[in-house]
Amino acid sequence: MASPVSDAPFVFSAGMAMPGGGVDAARSGSPRGNELAATDDLIRQTRREISEIVREVAELARRPTPIHSFFSALLDRTTRALAAEGAVLWDMTGEAPKPVLRTGRVTDQQIHARGRTAHDALLAEIAASGSPVVVPPTPIDSASGDWVSDQPANPTDRPAAVVPILDPLAGESKASRYLLEVFLEPDAGVATQRGYLRFTAQMADLAGDFLRLDELRRGRVQAASQKRLSSVWPRLHRHDRLETCAAEIVDIAAELLAAARVTLVQLRPLAVSPDSIDIPKRLRRSRILAISHVESIDHRGAACRSLLEQIVSLQLAPGQTVVLSEPQNMVPEVAQNAILDDASLASRLAISLGQDDRYRLLVQTKQSTQLADHDLELIESFANHAVEALRSIERIAAVPMARTWLSIFGSTAATCTHYGTWVQRMIVAGAAGGTILMAGMIPKTMTVSLSANLRPANVRTHYSPSDAVVQQVLVRHGDAVVEGQTMIVLQDLALDEQTTTLIGRRAVISEKLARVVGSLVELPSSGVRSGNRENAHTSDEALVQQQRLLEEEQRGIDQQLDLLAQARQRLVIRADRDGTVDAWQTELVALGRPVRTGETLVRVQPADARWVVDAKVPQNRRLLVMQRLSSAEEPVRLRIGDSEGEAATATFTRQIGFETPPTGGPPATIVELAIDAAAGEPNPSSTTQVARWRNGMPVEVTVDCGKMPLVKVLFFDLIRSVRLQWEKWL
Repeated sequence: MASPVSDAPFVFSAGMAMPGGGVDAARSGSPRGNELAATDDLIRQTRREISEIVREVAELARRPTPIHSFFSALLDRTTRALAAEGAVLWDMTGEAPKPVLRTGRVTDQQIHARGRTAHDALLAEIAASGSPVVVPPTPIDSASGDWVSDQPANPTDRPAAVVPILDPLAGESKASRYLLEVFLEPDAGVATQRGYLRFTAQMADLAGDFLRLDELRRGRVQAASQKRLSSVWPRLHRHDRLETCAAEIVDIAAELLAAARVTLVQLRPLAVSPDSIDIPKRLRRSRILAISHVESIDHRGAACRSLLEQIVSLQLAPGQTVVLSEPQNMVPEVAQNAILDDASLASRLAISLGQDDRYRLLVQTKQSTQLADHDLELIESFANHAVEALRSIERIAAVPMARTWLSIFGSTAATCTHYGTWVQRMIVAGAAGGTILMAGMIPKTMTVSLSANLRPANVRTHYSPSDAVVQQVLVRHGDAVVEGQTMIVLQDLALDEQTTTLIGRRAVISEKLARVVGSLVELPSSGVRSGNRENAHTSDEALVQQQRLLEEEQRGIDQQLDLLAQARQRLVIRADRDGTVDAWQTELVALGRPVRTGETLVRVQPADARWVVDAKVPQNRRLLVMQRLSSAEEPVRLRIGDSEGEAATATFTRQIGFETPPTGGPPATIVELAIDAAAGEPNPSSTTQVARWRNGMPVEVTVDCGKMPLVKVLFFDLIRSVRLQWEKWL
């Protein structure tokens, strides 16, 4: 898009000039005095009218006005204020722009069919940009004789002011929910169009305020509706008879929907498809259950039969709610009945309850009002709860003696009065208590599940002898190793530095020692030639002394180098037995990674590894489990791995110690269980065993603690707590 001047509205063609004549050109001349006064009066009057229109629309935006009525008034006021040729309100929420309202002579209906695609592209681009724009008429392409379909264009002969109306729920995305398109007068200049665009943008802002307030009002209405629904749910589900529940349903429906009459009908169950229903046959098995605020119904009366026939003959899918747009189709003879004495009722809603169309509701009002979306949501929620209440009563009726039990243990006075006296209630309650007590004495096996971990009993763990860096890793998890095989090589940089320093010092000392020895060899001959034997003797002694010191220092350096070599040998981690490398829980250290003194490097599992399980016994089961483990009547059952892992058995060997849970609380007792050889292979090889069982694998331990009464199994912790408190008091 390009702009012809810096402050002009955006247009869609860089080479297209805005018309400069018309009203602005006519006003460019120098008016006379009387004409100038008349023009000022006209401008003031126009401003007052426009201000009045803005105030009127702003006031309308603050009222709870239906959205269709508000936008109709908005288009009418905008068109009048701008003396526009026409205006269209576009819905931009779908895949393609959809006209909602239109007014004036020039609308979307005057757009040629060949230009609709280009016009839709224009609207989509403006909606995506979120900015208001004036678009001049787009001329036809001279080459094709038509508008380019994939290029945004205004295919009318009028300039159009297009302003987005932002969606109040879009947030920061600034998505346009509607577009307001106003077709302006063709001879307006740039300044006039700019004023038109500002006014249209102001109207669009008022429309956005209306949408925001409308969303708030709808939210408040929905919250109030949900609150009303929550208050009536207990009334729906407190009945155990179909007639009383049906009466409650129609009364509540009339209260919630502000209806004059609500009728509930029970229909014959569908045995065939809805398209082939035998209406007369279904009518014979159907009946009116209740009518709101009516105590008795004459089921043989002509009015009731006619009403029943009309409800049964309605074409409703299971679970469907239908708004009856033709209330006059319902016959007026229904009102001739004494119980339906109001002839002004209009049938508004027909509701099928449930997925089998067993029940239907007919809602009648005295006046026809348009239902909002939240009203339909309220009706759907109420229908779901109503059908659940009816289904509950059907399930109660299908259980023998169900109503008798409800009368005994029910809370309503009416139920108690209808079914029996307090003596009967006490007798049945005593019988029920005895039955429960006898059931509680039935023997039941008490089993305790313990969490545990698998480990080999004699695994060898190799640690880092000092702070070092991993230089080489020569084994992997599951590799078989032999005694003395190198597995990991560490490097101590400080040790290497000391060794280098000592080697350098030793080289210097060796050089000095060689010079001293050479001097000792040459000294006698030089002393004879000089004739000073006394001085030669003195120099000889000094060189010998120096030789001894250098040799002593050289031996010290050799000893230090030997110690450093031994330390370097300790940095080479070798296997001390034949076995298999186990690094399942902790991966082998990576190359170049520093390690600390005492850090675990690798574990070697011997070929003849004996597997044990470390189980955690909770404090509240310790006495029971330890008695069972110490008796050694039969092995403990294990499940190695997940719930579908390998089954095994084990025997108790010893108690290791205690462990406090991370979340606090009493410490758990750690016991060691030895896995029986019969559970797996007699003498499994290390490779096979590592592939099947791994160090640290989770194990589920099941301890069979014998049979005890069912009530003790169910309430073991409660009985234990009471017993401990009793022992403290005693």
